[in-house]
Amino acid sequence: MKITSVPPHFLNEKKKEVVFHLKGGFPVSMAIPTWMESFPADYKGVVVRCEETFYRLREVKEDEQRNDSPLSFFPFFLSKRK
Repeated sequence: MKITSVPPHFLNEKKKEVVFHLKGGFPVSMAIPTWMESFPADYKGVVVRCEETFYRLREVKEDEQRNDSPLSFFPFFLSKRK
């Protein structure tokens, strides 16, 4: 079996995880070690089979990143200066 590309995925830097969306299980999951070679060595691969769960997790992670940004508070301060 030849794997040509990495499936949909996102990085969770806080947990040091690469979250993959794989609809099937075996044998596709056997390619995870190959895909993980593209990511930092201390990250682990996690598989989510449900599409809805995968996109919900990715959205939560993106929201956390936006809230962690120093610029996320900027509009709040501007709205108080009326």
